[in-house]
Amino acid sequence: MLAGMTRAALVAVVAGRIGTAAARRARPAPPPSLPTAGRAAAPADGPTAGRTKRRKQVLLLLARACMAAVMTRPTSPSAFRVPRPDGRYGPEEGEALSLLLLGDSLAAGVGVRSCEETTGAQLATALVQATGRPVNLRVGARPGATTRSVRTQSYDATGPGLAVVIVGGNDVLLPVRLSRSARRLGALVTRLRHDGWAVAAVTCPDYAAATGVRPWIHTTAARRSRRLARLQQEAAQDAGAHVIPLSADIFLRNPADMFSEDGCHPSARGYAAQITHCLPAVLEALPVRPPH
Repeated sequence: MLAGMTRAALVAVVAGRIGTAAARRARPAPPPSLPTAGRAAAPADGPTAGRTKRRKQVLLLLARACMAAVMTRPTSPSAFRVPRPDGRYGPEEGEALSLLLLGDSLAAGVGVRSCEETTGAQLATALVQATGRPVNLRVGARPGATTRSVRTQSYDATGPGLAVVIVGGNDVLLPVRLSRSARRLGALVTRLRHDGWAVAAVTCPDYAAATGVRPWIHTTAARRSRRLARLQQEAAQDAGAHVIPLSADIFLRNPADMFSEDGCHPSARGYAAQITHCLPAVLEALPVRPPH
Protein backbone atom coordinates (compact mmCIF):
# COMPACT_ATOMS: atom_id res chain seq x y z
CA MET A 1 0.00 0.00 0.00
CA LEU A 2 2.63 2.50 1.06
CA ALA A 3 4.88 1.77 -1.89
CA GLY A 4 2.21 3.09 -4.25
CA MET A 5 1.47 6.24 -2.29
CA THR A 6 2.55 9.61 -3.56
CA ARG A 7 5.00 11.76 -1.65
CA ALA A 8 2.16 14.13 -0.67
CA ALA A 9 0.00 11.28 0.59
CA LEU A 10 2.80 9.91 2.69
CA VAL A 11 3.32 13.32 4.26
CA ALA A 12 -0.36 13.58 5.11
CA VAL A 13 -0.55 10.12 6.61
CA VAL A 14 2.68 10.01 8.56
CA ALA A 15 3.33 13.58 9.53
CA GLY A 16 -0.26 14.58 10.17
CA ARG A 17 -0.54 18.31 9.84
CA ILE A 18 2.68 18.90 7.93
CA GLY A 19 1.32 20.27 4.68
CA THR A 20 2.19 19.08 1.23
CA ALA A 21 3.19 22.59 0.22
CA ALA A 22 5.66 22.80 3.05
CA ALA A 23 7.20 19.52 1.98
CA ARG A 24 7.59 20.80 -1.58
CA ARG A 25 9.27 23.97 -0.37
CA ALA A 26 11.96 21.97 1.44
CA ARG A 27 15.48 22.73 0.32
CA PRO A 28 18.76 20.94 0.99
CA ALA A 29 20.16 22.01 4.33
CA PRO A 30 23.59 23.63 4.47
CA PRO A 31 26.42 21.75 6.19
CA PRO A 32 25.73 21.51 9.93
CA SER A 33 26.78 24.55 11.91
CA LEU A 34 26.76 23.14 15.41
CA PRO A 35 27.11 25.18 18.59
CA THR A 36 30.75 25.21 19.62
CA ALA A 37 32.77 26.45 22.53
CA GLY A 38 34.06 29.38 20.49
CA ARG A 39 30.62 30.95 20.23
CA ALA A 40 29.03 33.02 22.93
CA ALA A 41 25.98 31.41 24.44
CA ALA A 42 22.69 33.21 23.95
CA PRO A 43 20.96 34.55 27.07
CA ALA A 44 18.79 31.93 28.72
CA ASP A 45 15.70 34.14 28.33
CA GLY A 46 16.61 35.70 24.95
CA PRO A 47 14.91 35.27 21.57
CA THR A 48 17.32 32.51 20.53
CA ALA A 49 16.47 30.49 23.63
CA GLY A 50 12.78 30.96 22.89
CA ARG A 51 13.15 29.75 19.32
CA THR A 52 15.18 26.77 20.46
CA LYS A 53 12.53 25.82 23.01
CA ARG A 54 9.74 26.11 20.44
CA ARG A 55 11.75 24.05 17.94
CA LYS A 56 12.20 21.30 20.52
CA GLN A 57 8.48 21.34 21.31
CA VAL A 58 7.56 21.07 17.62
CA LEU A 59 10.07 18.26 17.16
CA LEU A 60 8.61 16.32 20.07
CA LEU A 61 5.05 16.82 18.82
CA LEU A 62 6.09 15.63 15.37
CA ALA A 63 7.72 12.55 16.85
CA ARG A 64 4.57 11.72 18.79
CA ALA A 65 2.38 12.25 15.72
CA CYS A 66 4.56 9.96 13.62
CA MET A 67 4.62 7.31 16.31
CA ALA A 68 0.84 7.41 16.64
CA ALA A 69 0.46 7.00 12.88
CA VAL A 70 2.84 4.10 12.38
CA MET A 71 2.86 2.20 15.67
CA THR A 72 0.32 -0.30 16.95
CA ARG A 73 1.16 0.68 20.54
CA PRO A 74 2.22 4.35 20.41
CA THR A 75 4.83 5.45 22.90
CA SER A 76 3.27 7.10 25.94
CA PRO A 77 4.08 10.82 26.39
CA SER A 78 5.82 10.05 29.69
CA ALA A 79 8.29 7.76 27.89
CA PHE A 80 9.72 10.75 26.03
CA ARG A 81 10.76 12.33 29.33
CA VAL A 82 13.98 10.35 29.53
CA PRO A 83 16.19 10.74 32.65
CA ARG A 84 19.38 12.66 31.91
CA PRO A 85 22.44 10.52 32.70
CA ASP A 86 24.99 13.32 32.22
CA GLY A 87 27.92 13.34 34.62
CA ARG A 88 31.13 11.63 35.62
CA TYR A 89 31.36 7.85 35.75
CA GLY A 90 34.11 5.74 37.28
CA PRO A 91 37.06 6.75 39.47
CA GLU A 92 37.23 10.24 40.91
CA GLU A 93 40.92 10.46 40.07
CA GLY A 94 42.47 10.47 36.63
CA GLU A 95 41.91 12.21 33.32
CA ALA A 96 38.39 11.51 32.14
CA LEU A 97 37.35 10.59 28.63
CA SER A 98 34.76 13.00 27.22
CA LEU A 99 31.85 11.00 25.81
CA LEU A 100 29.16 12.73 23.78
CA LEU A 101 25.92 11.18 22.53
CA LEU A 102 24.10 12.87 19.66
CA GLY A 103 21.04 11.66 17.83
CA ASP A 104 17.45 10.57 18.36
CA SER A 105 15.43 8.53 20.85
CA LEU A 106 17.79 5.54 20.65
CA ALA A 107 20.68 7.73 21.74
CA ALA A 108 18.54 9.38 24.41
CA GLY A 109 17.23 6.07 25.76
CA VAL A 110 13.47 6.24 25.19
CA GLY A 111 11.88 3.04 26.47
CA VAL A 112 13.57 2.78 29.86
CA ARG A 113 12.54 4.15 33.24
CA SER A 114 15.73 4.74 35.18
CA CYS A 115 18.80 6.82 34.48
CA GLU A 116 21.08 3.78 34.84
CA GLU A 117 19.27 1.98 31.99
CA THR A 118 19.71 4.72 29.37
CA THR A 119 22.04 4.35 26.41
CA GLY A 120 24.41 6.97 27.78
CA ALA A 121 24.70 5.52 31.27
CA GLN A 122 25.15 1.95 30.02
CA LEU A 123 27.77 2.98 27.46
CA ALA A 124 29.68 5.16 29.92
CA THR A 125 29.70 2.35 32.49
CA ALA A 126 30.90 -0.16 29.88
CA LEU A 127 33.72 2.18 28.84
CA VAL A 128 34.83 2.63 32.46
CA GLN A 129 34.92 -1.14 32.93
CA ALA A 130 36.77 -1.72 29.65
CA THR A 131 39.37 1.05 29.96
CA GLY A 132 39.69 1.74 33.69
CA ARG A 133 39.34 5.44 32.88
CA PRO A 134 36.69 7.80 34.23
CA VAL A 135 34.16 9.06 31.70
CA ASN A 136 32.48 12.45 31.50
CA LEU A 137 29.17 11.92 29.73
CA ARG A 138 27.04 14.50 27.97
CA VAL A 139 23.87 13.56 26.11
CA GLY A 140 22.77 16.04 23.47
CA ALA A 141 20.37 13.56 21.83
CA ARG A 142 16.66 14.36 21.73
CA PRO A 143 13.66 12.11 21.01
CA GLY A 144 12.22 12.83 17.59
CA ALA A 145 15.47 14.14 16.12
CA THR A 146 16.25 13.67 12.45
CA THR A 147 19.63 13.86 10.78
CA ARG A 148 18.84 17.44 9.84
CA SER A 149 17.94 18.53 13.36
CA VAL A 150 20.95 16.88 15.03
CA ARG A 151 23.04 19.86 13.96
CA THR A 152 21.27 21.95 16.63
CA GLN A 153 22.42 19.65 19.44
CA SER A 154 25.18 21.33 21.43
CA TYR A 155 28.49 19.60 22.02
CA ASP A 156 30.69 22.24 23.61
CA ALA A 157 30.24 21.31 27.26
CA THR A 158 32.72 18.46 27.61
CA GLY A 159 35.54 19.27 25.24
CA PRO A 160 36.94 17.01 22.48
CA GLY A 161 36.80 13.28 23.07
CA LEU A 162 34.58 10.56 21.58
CA ALA A 163 31.26 11.42 19.94
CA VAL A 164 28.75 8.63 19.29
CA VAL A 165 25.99 9.47 16.80
CA ILE A 166 22.81 7.37 16.54
CA VAL A 167 20.27 8.79 14.11
CA GLY A 168 18.12 7.85 11.13
CA GLY A 169 15.09 6.05 12.52
CA ASN A 170 12.86 9.11 12.15
CA ASP A 171 14.22 9.97 8.70
CA VAL A 172 12.96 6.59 7.50
CA LEU A 173 9.39 7.38 8.54
CA LEU A 174 9.30 10.84 6.97
CA PRO A 175 9.18 11.78 3.27
CA VAL A 176 12.83 12.76 3.05
CA ARG A 177 15.45 11.65 0.56
CA LEU A 178 17.61 9.05 2.23
CA SER A 179 20.63 10.07 0.19
CA ARG A 180 20.28 13.58 1.59
CA SER A 181 20.02 12.23 5.13
CA ALA A 182 23.24 10.27 4.59
CA ARG A 183 25.02 13.35 3.24
CA ARG A 184 23.94 15.30 6.30
CA LEU A 185 25.40 12.60 8.52
CA GLY A 186 28.66 12.82 6.62
CA ALA A 187 28.70 16.59 7.05
CA LEU A 188 28.04 16.19 10.77
CA VAL A 189 30.95 13.76 11.12
CA THR A 190 33.19 16.14 9.20
CA ARG A 191 32.30 19.01 11.51
CA LEU A 192 32.85 16.96 14.66
CA ARG A 193 36.22 15.72 13.46
CA HIS A 194 37.23 19.25 12.49
CA ASP A 195 36.52 20.26 16.10
CA GLY A 196 38.73 17.48 17.45
CA TRP A 197 36.27 14.69 18.18
CA ALA A 198 36.76 11.05 17.30
CA VAL A 199 33.43 9.80 15.94
CA ALA A 200 31.58 6.49 16.08
CA ALA A 201 28.47 6.49 13.87
CA VAL A 202 25.81 3.85 14.58
CA THR A 203 23.69 3.11 11.53
CA CYS A 204 19.91 3.32 11.36
CA PRO A 205 18.18 0.38 13.07
CA ASP A 206 16.47 -2.22 10.89
CA TYR A 207 12.70 -1.85 11.21
CA ALA A 208 12.28 -5.49 10.22
CA ALA A 209 12.75 -6.36 13.88
CA ALA A 210 10.21 -3.86 15.24
CA THR A 211 7.09 -5.64 16.48
CA GLY A 212 5.09 -2.49 17.16
CA VAL A 213 5.00 -1.03 13.63
CA ARG A 214 1.69 -1.15 11.76
CA PRO A 215 1.56 -3.67 8.87
CA TRP A 216 0.80 -1.02 6.24
CA ILE A 217 4.20 0.60 6.73
CA HIS A 218 6.32 -2.19 8.20
CA THR A 219 7.70 -3.59 4.93
CA THR A 220 8.49 -0.18 3.47
CA ALA A 221 10.04 1.07 6.71
CA ALA A 222 12.23 -2.03 6.88
CA ARG A 223 13.39 -1.58 3.30
CA ARG A 224 14.07 2.15 3.76
CA SER A 225 15.91 1.58 7.04
CA ARG A 226 18.27 -0.94 5.44
CA ARG A 227 18.93 1.37 2.51
CA LEU A 228 19.61 4.32 4.80
CA ALA A 229 21.99 2.21 6.87
CA ARG A 230 24.00 1.38 3.74
CA LEU A 231 24.11 5.02 2.67
CA GLN A 232 25.06 6.12 6.19
CA GLN A 233 27.90 3.63 6.32
CA GLU A 234 29.41 4.96 3.11
CA ALA A 235 28.97 8.65 4.00
CA ALA A 236 30.24 8.31 7.57
CA GLN A 237 33.25 6.24 6.57
CA ASP A 238 34.18 8.74 3.88
CA ALA A 239 34.03 11.49 6.52
CA GLY A 240 36.34 9.57 8.86
CA ALA A 241 33.96 7.96 11.35
CA HIS A 242 34.13 4.45 12.77
CA VAL A 243 30.84 2.95 11.56
CA ILE A 244 28.87 0.50 13.69
CA PRO A 245 26.10 -1.37 11.82
CA LEU A 246 23.09 -2.25 13.96
CA SER A 247 21.93 -5.82 13.47
CA ALA A 248 18.27 -6.81 13.62
CA ASP A 249 19.32 -10.28 14.79
CA ILE A 250 19.78 -8.99 18.34
CA PHE A 251 16.05 -8.25 18.56
CA LEU A 252 14.67 -10.98 16.32
CA ARG A 253 15.92 -13.70 18.66
CA ASN A 254 13.79 -12.58 21.60
CA PRO A 255 11.65 -9.53 20.78
CA ALA A 256 9.53 -9.85 23.92
CA ASP A 257 12.57 -9.10 26.09
CA MET A 258 14.45 -6.80 23.72
CA PHE A 259 11.68 -4.25 23.10
CA SER A 260 9.90 -1.91 25.49
CA GLU A 261 6.12 -1.78 25.73
CA ASP A 262 5.71 0.12 22.45
CA GLY A 263 7.42 -2.62 20.43
CA CYS A 264 9.67 -0.10 18.70
CA HIS A 265 12.13 1.32 21.23
CA PRO A 266 14.46 -1.09 23.04
CA SER A 267 13.92 -2.18 26.62
CA ALA A 268 16.70 -1.89 29.19
CA ARG A 269 17.83 -5.37 28.13
CA GLY A 270 17.64 -4.35 24.48
CA TYR A 271 19.85 -1.32 25.07
CA ALA A 272 22.29 -3.49 27.00
CA ALA A 273 22.46 -5.91 24.06
CA GLN A 274 23.11 -3.00 21.71
CA ILE A 275 25.91 -1.69 23.93
CA THR A 276 27.52 -5.15 24.01
CA HIS A 277 27.29 -5.30 20.21
CA CYS A 278 28.73 -1.79 19.72
CA LEU A 279 31.41 -1.75 22.43
CA PRO A 280 34.31 -3.32 20.46
CA ALA A 281 33.92 -0.77 17.66
CA VAL A 282 33.51 2.07 20.16
CA LEU A 283 36.79 1.04 21.80
CA GLU A 284 38.45 1.08 18.38
CA ALA A 285 37.17 4.63 17.89
CA LEU A 286 38.58 5.99 21.15
CA PRO A 287 41.03 8.87 20.64
CA VAL A 288 43.39 7.08 23.06
CA ARG A 289 43.36 3.29 22.98
CA PRO A 290 42.63 1.57 26.31
CA PRO A 291 45.55 -0.09 28.10
CA HIS A 292 45.94 -3.87 27.74
